[in-house]
Amino acid sequence: MEWSYHIRASSSVTTLVKHGRVMNDVTRLSVGNGSEMVINNVKESDAGLYLCTEDDGFGAKHPVMLLVFNYGTTSNVDSASVA
Repeated sequence: MEWSYHIRASSSVTTLVKHGRVMNDVTRLSVGNGSEMVINNVKESDAGLYLCTEDDGFGAKHPVMLLVFNYGTTSNVDSASVA
């Protein structure tokens, strides 16, 4: 399983998780059960399109849109899970 992030307003793609392992020592990410990716200490810059590509031999892609809303400085989100 591979998770990638499509940077807003750009055609750039960053691979975050490959073969179930977090890439590039991204300390705010972890991999949960199955194909779940967890983002800790969510920031506004985390909003965007995430793609999960299964290692099933067919390369099936499953898009997930993460929206981050900021309702003021008193609102905190500790983590978000996308699966």
